[in-house]
Amino acid sequence: MSDFILDPTIDFIPDPIWLIDMLWNDLKQLDQMDRPPEEDVQLYEWTLALIGRKFPDAAWYALEAFQNILSARMKEEKTSGPRRRPEELTEGMLSTLAAVSQLLQNEEDRQRIARLTELVRKWPEQYTPKAAEPSPVSGQNAQAAQEAPEHPEATDDPETQHRLQKAASETYREMKQRQQEEINAFPMAFAFSKTQLAEGMQKLGLQPTDTDQIVSIGGGGFVRKTDVEAFHRMFRLHRLERKSAMDADRTGDGFLLEMFRCELADHEYGYTRDAEPALDALGMTFEELAQDDRLMHAFHKACRQEAEWYDTHC
Repeated sequence: MSDFILDPTIDFIPDPIWLIDMLWNDLKQLDQMDRPPEEDVQLYEWTLALIGRKFPDAAWYALEAFQNILSARMKEEKTSGPRRRPEELTEGMLSTLAAVSQLLQNEEDRQRIARLTELVRKWPEQYTPKAAEPSPVSGQNAQAAQEAPEHPEATDDPETQHRLQKAASETYREMKQRQQEEINAFPMAFAFSKTQLAEGMQKLGLQPTDTDQIVSIGGGGFVRKTDVEAFHRMFRLHRLERKSAMDADRTGDGFLLEMFRCELADHEYGYTRDAEPALDALGMTFEELAQDDRLMHAFHKACRQEAEWYDTHC
């Protein structure tokens, strides 16, 4: 990609809503990675907040992006990493970020925009995982490594075993609804103003001055420090439950089929014939489907069934 330089003589008016969309798309992919760089995530989030303050007409749109970020983060569906964006989109983002930077008076804000610009310019090379060096393992150690469970807590924790057994009898929609109810019941709060912060602190049983007792979960959300481990554990269990149910479907005609049909229906596939929103909701890509015969079988069958249902009933 050629270096992009904004011509200072050109009067470029940034489109904040378009930029919010582009930043949200980057952040959604970055946030789905395993152990994304926290500084980079915070830089994207900070820029969304800055745009909301700098462009009042886009403030609500920025808030909506934060809410979408939180929703995706709660699902914690990991992907293989960010997907490459078209070069013209990258250049558009660079020019828009440069225009935003020119409107800023605060030097610290301008420096942050400059750092984000470098991330945008290099997307996604800086997040491409490097191949790990193979470790020398032999004999009994090699056999133990191969047999080691992907989720050790599944065998070590009786509570997890109980949850997996219970989840095995659920349909995908039942599991999704139960997990959402658990999320809704978890003690957390959201704030985008001082008033909302005070209300959120009170909701968590804290005083407005007890800000040292809370931890941000991004997107304006926060939890008590004492609840952080329980918060992360809840989402680890949710991931494990779904993965266990997916792995148990050996043919793709059970849980996997219902999973795809549920998300396709929720994202109006019958009308649009566009499956990508459903895959995004599941944290999957077409490339990942192509690598698993069960997933591909279930996906194509679900698409066919949803299309037939829509054509018959609508």
